[in-house]
Amino acid sequence: MALRLILLLQLAVLVWAMEAAAELALPGCASHCGNISIPYPSGTTPECYLNQDFFINCNSTHQAFPTDSDIDVLSISVSGQLRVLSYVARDCYNKSGQRVANNDPWMTLAKFPISHTRNKFMTMGCDTYAFIEGSSGQRVPTVLDWTIRDEKCDQAKENETSYACKDNSYSYNPDNGPGCRCNCSEGYEENPYLPHGCKDIDECEVDHPCNVTHTCQNLPGSYSCSCPCQLGMKVIAKKMAQAAVPYLAQSSNFLRLMLS
Repeated sequence: MALRLILLLQLAVLVWAMEAAAELALPGCASHCGNISIPYPSGTTPECYLNQDFFINCNSTHQAFPTDSDIDVLSISVSGQLRVLSYVARDCYNKSGQRVANNDPWMTLAKFPISHTRNKFMTMGCDTYAFIEGSSGQRVPTVLDWTIRDEKCDQAKENETSYACKDNSYSYNPDNGPGCRCNCSEGYEENPYLPHGCKDIDECEVDHPCNVTHTCQNLPGSYSCSCPCQLGMKVIAKKMAQAAVPYLAQSSNFLRLMLS
């Protein structure tokens, strides 16, 4: 019986985890390509992505590629980052100064600029000038930034139908290129691009923000802390007021008699 209960609990946890993951994608759309999450606005079929820029090609071996490129996707985040594998350039010379190996790889993803805050670019060697333009067979993780392109947030808000940021979220303009990006409002988390995609955070369960002597109550996007002693004082005050009513009534009659 105990083993059966454990198996049922494990199954319930697995179902819950699958449902939680599926909420990152539109209903009926694949949320993964292999072990890579595909959150909306990205998707693997036309009805599942916002536009062609967010098409993720998931091949038969469950490898993910952005649009029609051959660049391997490592991860996609709803905060605006696309992590991919990029090739390493090299330019090698022998002691005589003759070039013995050279590789100048390149990568083209016009809608996704290289992140200026999430990468480290290193150059090794003497008399070397290096720049990101894009050794054979070697690749390194590179973070690209994505946005809802072509217009700033103020312009995007004017069209409520196409506005990408949904319930309990806000929009902001990225500082390294055009477009608009969404984020869940404070007290909410998950996917701001999906209808009702930003879920309330139960701070009482996650952060335990209240003092040990207080009671935490979760609220939409927030929480409150209440002291049990305050509730007790209210009960005492109410009982004292109820007990004083007869005496006040008698005093009132006495005053009326004196005045008459």
